[in-house]
Amino acid sequence: MTADGSVSVEEAAQFIGCSPDEPILPALLATAVDSVNNYLRPSGVRRCPGSIWDHAVKAATSELWLRRNAPGGVASWSPDGSTAIRMSADFMKPVYPLLDPYRGIGAIG
Repeated sequence: MTADGSVSVEEAAQFIGCSPDEPILPALLATAVDSVNNYLRPSGVRRCPGSIWDHAVKAATSELWLRRNAPGGVASWSPDGSTAIRMSADFMKPVYPLLDPYRGIGAIG
């Protein structure tokens, strides 16, 4: 179940609250899958439980989805419009704590 692309476009769409027919969604999901697998490395992918991997992919897809409407990293503005609320520069930042226990740090492969 890990790293096999088990998160469908429909599941990702339900997680982020959009239509599965959104044309950009498959590309965002593919980027999230590749990013999660690259972060885990092959040995981490083998150790990561399927449910954790699935959630990490959905969370990364959600972050990418939000960024499509955040030019320059500005997610929103304060109520009075004077202060920009910025997104993290790294879309994977929310999933690192989920994946770190399974990451193959210091391991070959």
